[in-house]
Amino acid sequence: MSTPLERLITFFGGQQATARALQCTQPSVWAWTQGKTNMSATLAIKAEMLTNGEIKASELCPALAQLQITQTANEVDAQSTQSA
Repeated sequence: MSTPLERLITFFGGQQATARALQCTQPSVWAWTQGKTNMSATLAIKAEMLTNGEIKASELCPALAQLQITQTANEVDAQSTQSA
């Protein structure tokens, strides 16, 4: 099974094409594939929009994934407080 980043690169047709689509550099895309840096939230959201939601921003950006987990936990806490 491929990673979300691999799916993104395949979607656009390679690292260079991914960089062009996201308006970043190919070395940035390479750094993401090597785990040297993480994709920014801005680029992850842009990628989700360009793929029509096929690849979610929260799959591409660890910060957004953590934000989503925190938001979900807060919603669960709020629901349990209301029903108590």
